[in-house]
Amino acid sequence: NSFALSIGGTYAWNQILGDVVASVTDSTLSNVGSLTIAAFNQSIVDARTEATSQLTGGSGSALAVSVAFNAIGWSLGNFLFAALDAIIGDDFTVTANSTDTLAFIERSDVTVTGDVIVKADNKSVINSRVSNEAIAQSTAVLLGSMGMAAGGVISSNRILGSTKAYVNESRNGKKVSAGGNLLISATDAAGITSNVTLIVSSDATGHIVSSNSSAIGGQVVRNDVRSSVEATIANTVVTANSVVVKAEGKASIHAIADSTTQSSSSSAFGTGKSLAVNGVIATNLVLGDASALISNSDVSTTGDVTVTATNESSIEAIAKAVLASNGIGVGIVLAFNTIGWQAQNILFAAIDALLGTEIGTEDSCRVEALVTNTRLDVGGDLSVTADMAAQLNAEISNDSSSVAEGLTTATATAVSALLASNMVSSSAQAAINYTGSKGYTGSKGDVTVDGALTVASSDASGIDASSSMKAISSTETEIGGSTTSSVGGQVVRNDVRSSSIASINNAFITLGGSLSVTSDEASQLSANIESIVSSSGESAFSTSSSLAVNGTIATNLV
Repeated sequence: NSFALSIGGTYAWNQILGDVVASVTDSTLSNVGSLTIAAFNQSIVDARTEATSQLTGGSGSALAVSVAFNAIGWSLGNFLFAALDAIIGDDFTVTANSTDTLAFIERSDVTVTGDVIVKADNKSVINSRVSNEAIAQSTAVLLGSMGMAAGGVISSNRILGSTKAYVNESRNGKKVSAGGNLLISATDAAGITSNVTLIVSSDATGHIVSSNSSAIGGQVVRNDVRSSVEATIANTVVTANSVVVKAEGKASIHAIADSTTQSSSSSAFGTGKSLAVNGVIATNLVLGDASALISNSDVSTTGDVTVTATNESSIEAIAKAVLASNGIGVGIVLAFNTIGWQAQNILFAAIDALLGTEIGTEDSCRVEALVTNTRLDVGGDLSVTADMAAQLNAEISNDSSSVAEGLTTATATAVSALLASNMVSSSAQAAINYTGSKGYTGSKGDVTVDGALTVASSDASGIDASSSMKAISSTETEIGGSTTSSVGGQVVRNDVRSSSIASINNAFITLGGSLSVTSDEASQLSANIESIVSSSGESAFSTSSSLAVNGTIATNLV
């Protein structure tokens, strides 16, 4: 026999840090036709990392490792700290260095005959594709062969940033006067697209003497998006045809973690050993707020005033593990998907999922549209709306199988374990509120609207999750007996927490049209859980033993 060794690996590190700012400060602008202040952030990390290790021939081992770190707005430190951060799932080894996109007018007197536009737009994106293959094909003509394949992936993608568009004159006699329209707009569409594929395969063949094969695969994937978006008029006297204050949050993760491990050994008498082990840890987290606000100001328009905020934070996650062996096969999948919960280590996350505890810290994704301590004189309609539509979709599966055949004896064991936690926490608020402590006469705030007044909030956050766990084993022998065993278990937790508030507080309102104050809560949870464990043995002339154990714990809360 000969022995061969094949080793392959890749290590990639991509990082972007920096801010984008457009501003007018401490200035006087008069008789300007129109004014546009715009900040755009289109930072992009587009990375592909591949590793392949392959051997063919006599006994040997194939080893392959892929490590990829991609970050926008984070200082990852050294390799060890970045790896620990990805594996453990906490933040103690990295440093936040937020990438900010800012557009603003500050402490300036602005008179414009046309439109005034203050706009901040963030589209930071990470596109990451990581693939790893370790393949061993071992063959011996007379004697037995030994084949081993091992592959591992660590993939971490992180975005941290804030997006703000605002006017703030600090009530120092400065004003913003537009003969046309005033638009304050902030949009954040930071997103991660991650695709991780791992294939580990070992085949060992011996014609006379038994052959042994083992395949071990593992991947750890972490995707993390944190963003805040704000559109604000504060401490300012505003006159315009119409005023729009708009904030849109669209933080998103699209993630696929796909792992396949296969091991087979064969000989004329079927006495070889085969071992396959497959493990996946996938963590996806989104934290994002969206706020549209007019505060401590004096706003007069001939047309409409619109204060609107939307938050459409989302996660689309697939975690898939497939394992096949003709001896012993063990597959484990841990998947944690959260919107509106702070990062925590995988141990505490697993305990929360298993026991239904709350070691983790809730940090709800918010959407707010607020008018506070502001005098309004609106020639058209006044609309204050906040809409939340956070959505988490998850498909998680773990399929372990072992099929053994032999002339004399055969043993097959399949073990499959799946733990999944999908959690969403969100809130929506739309309000006109006066505290009477900001220099206004009396305890009431003045709101004069010639048209209709609408204050509305809605929260339609939800989870659509499916999980599938399979452990299947079977044996077949011609002469001797066989032993088969299958053990499977899964724990799934789905948790949606949402709130919606619409209110008018301590205001003196004069209306020319209708008044509408509405609050809608329409959270939803859809869960599909499948658990299959089977064990079977067959022998032509002897007895066989078979064992199957299956357990499922499912918790769904709204």
